[in-house]
Amino acid sequence: MRHEPVVACTHNQSVAEAQYSVPGVNSRTHDDVARTVSAVATKGTERRQGPVSDEALAVWADFLRFHATVTDVLGRELAARGGMPLTWFDVLLQLDATPGGRLRMQDLASAVVLSKSGLTRLVDRLTDAGLVVRTSCPSDRRGTFAEITAEGRAALRRARPVHLQGVADHFAAHLDHGQLATLGQALTTLLHAQGVKTGPCDGAGEVPVDDGAPAGAYPR
Repeated sequence: MRHEPVVACTHNQSVAEAQYSVPGVNSRTHDDVARTVSAVATKGTERRQGPVSDEALAVWADFLRFHATVTDVLGRELAARGGMPLTWFDVLLQLDATPGGRLRMQDLASAVVLSKSGLTRLVDRLTDAGLVVRTSCPSDRRGTFAEITAEGRAALRRARPVHLQGVADHFAAHLDHGQLATLGQALTTLLHAQGVKTGPCDGAGEVPVDDGAPAGAYPR
């Protein structure tokens, strides 16, 4: 089972500012991505022959545009109304889903979806914020665990309804059941081709109805 990171703010820095100061996070806007993929797509149309069809390249470009756009929107909403950057949410969610609420740092790096680079600094900021602690591994003195704290779980509970509402508003609301099924099958095929295991959501992202958030789970 595959197991969104947290940036602790300084006293003079807002959470939203902290999100965009993390190396590698939102370093390129969705406009940058759009220009890049458009340039690639233009090159593709100039070729009479090649390994990628114009149709496939156009779909690929749209996929990149949507990912860049929606993660930017979700990140801004979460920072404004959920009290944390989207990358913090990713790390806390992965930790909360594991037995004991902890993972070795190398396993956490494999589990997170949004910020694999700069994870050590990210966990440092989470630790400074009191949402995560580092613990040693009894069986390996060189190993270090990242472990979610009670404060981290509380912060995750507050943020999760905001994130799930964003997924509903900007993704699920625009697709009917058939479209979701087709997209899910296509993404599963692509993930399997890269050696990534997939399966039904394990419920780690579910939010109780009385939390005021839509039911659902964060995918892994």
